[in-house]
Amino acid sequence: MKEPHETVFVVIRVDHHPGLGTPAEREEPDGPGIRFSDYRVTVKEVVTTVEEAKREAERLNALNGSQRVRYFWTGGHYFPGGGSHGSRAT
Repeated sequence: MKEPHETVFVVIRVDHHPGLGTPAEREEPDGPGIRFSDYRVTVKEVVTTVEEAKREAERLNALNGSQRVRYFWTGGHYFPGGGSHGSRAT
């Protein structure tokens, strides 16, 4: 039996900082963001509809258009019971 889940939508922030430190300084293994190369990725929020995710990404991109930051959205799964696709439901 599969772990029950809900489809959710995630708004993601991507910051671009060219030449930001050494590769070791860019690593952030424990979060809250993920750094790679000259980019940092952070989850801004999780919403329950694709329309809201699109609207929020568009709003934030318009608000922050002159900065080195972009917002995107993507789908994902939320497991209210704390599991994952690899978990076995009890």
